[in-house]
Amino acid sequence: MKLKRAHINTAMIIAAILLLLLESAHCMEQEAPRAYLTTEVATSYTYAVATYTLHLEGLRGATTLNVSISDAPSLYDAVCGGTSSRFWLIEVPSSASTFNITVKALYLIEPRSAGEEGYLLRLPLNPSVSTTIASVNATIHLPSEIAEVSFTSGSNDINITSTGPLINAQAFNVSPYEVRDLSIVINFNNSALPWLFKVKKASREIYLDSKTVVDQITIEGLSNSYWVRQSIFNFEVPSALNILEVGDFAGPYIETNSHPSFGQFRLLSLNDTCLLQVQPRVSISSGEQTTFYIKYELKETSPVSLMPPYLQYVDEIEVNIRLPEGSQLRKVDPEPYCINGLTIFYRATNISRLRILSSTVEYAPPLISRGLVVLIGFLMALVVGGVAAVSVRSKRLKRKTQEKRLVIPTLEQLESSLNAYLKIAGELWGLREDYVKSRIKEPIYRRRANQLKSLHLEYLKRNMELSRQLEELPGLRKICQKVRSLLEGALNLEEEFEKLCNLIDDKKMARAEALRRSASLKRKAEVIWGDLQRLKSKIREAIV
Repeated sequence: MKLKRAHINTAMIIAAILLLLLESAHCMEQEAPRAYLTTEVATSYTYAVATYTLHLEGLRGATTLNVSISDAPSLYDAVCGGTSSRFWLIEVPSSASTFNITVKALYLIEPRSAGEEGYLLRLPLNPSVSTTIASVNATIHLPSEIAEVSFTSGSNDINITSTGPLINAQAFNVSPYEVRDLSIVINFNNSALPWLFKVKKASREIYLDSKTVVDQITIEGLSNSYWVRQSIFNFEVPSALNILEVGDFAGPYIETNSHPSFGQFRLLSLNDTCLLQVQPRVSISSGEQTTFYIKYELKETSPVSLMPPYLQYVDEIEVNIRLPEGSQLRKVDPEPYCINGLTIFYRATNISRLRILSSTVEYAPPLISRGLVVLIGFLMALVVGGVAAVSVRSKRLKRKTQEKRLVIPTLEQLESSLNAYLKIAGELWGLREDYVKSRIKEPIYRRRANQLKSLHLEYLKRNMELSRQLEELPGLRKICQKVRSLLEGALNLEEEFEKLCNLIDDKKMARAEALRRSASLKRKAEVIWGDLQRLKSKIREAIV
């Protein structure tokens, strides 16, 4: 009887313990916060910006959440609460019953590997969070210039629907630290080609005195095919931005109201923005780079934005903020890379517009205004000019001799560089003639042509730069302008021959027609060479 009573007591104790455990689990379930995620993705042609908004409900007391972005190969930058990182500890206050966390991330859309068509976007639908996410609702907006799109997910627990350039994805009961992702393959139309490039470097000169900015931009072609060359590049700029000039080392480009040609640019007004179309003097293919500058007015001098207003991300950026002459720097925030006299220098890598990148500069202006300095300088010039007029005749001959000594080395460089260019150009066009006439095999032609083209382009650029320097001298202006004009014509012939090669490679042109057009281009090149030879003799006369 006693044994039976002991068994009954033990069973009652076990039942009570189980009941307490069930009630405890129920209470914990009620106290656990409920999380819901909304993901909005705005895609451009080479990048996508994802905004993750995590909504928490049923909070009981203070808590800490771990939030991180999976380090996918396509991830470029991520920001939460103004802090750029990959991992954040979020403190939720005890007074909050609901709480929102927002994370923004920029992902790159890049050409697929060799032999595969299209561009690939690897997109996590949710960040990694230290709590269960009850539901994920993602909306992905794709560009309109799409010929074809396909997508795959790393999980079967994602519901995906698509309508035109819009993709919707849903997932439920995402476990703590679990990430559901989506891979999207995009094939663009030809109209998207001017947008398919990446900014490798931006070197900025910001002049606070004249309130102007000069951005030197180096871009890299992202065409999915090596044989497709890109000529025009588009930038979306704010409508209030007053662009003063676009150009490169050889000089300013020409602004046009029609479709830009080589060495030209065009501005098109849209609803809230403006489209800047730039066609450099040289086209590029996938992986090749070109550099040009954009000059415009500076609207705000404090704070100064370190990121160009028309770029979303850049691999490397250098910024020189130049203070007015005679001013004194009082304060600069954040701390720059270095300060050299009146120049404040910043440097950064792999940054995006997700961050607030600006510099607050405080300085004491010059004691004497610029207008007064100009007036004093003018009066002093009058006085000095009156004194100098007495001895100007005796110094004129000496000055001319000094100018000639300074100019002769540059003239000799131009003459030598033109000789080298003419030699390489003749060899390159002879090689092209052999290729068109099937005298040599394509692999041999490609290897040798690539070597010659790099030298050919280098000497073209060098000659154009030397000519531009010598244009400042009245006696040489017309000669050097003519040299530069002929070299620009030679660049145009390079583009025409590349297009001809593409037609030949794609077998879209008969061999007889290819021979005729190749011969015509070579005759035009020979005319340019003859004119350059005559101008070279005039340069030799100037040296002598």
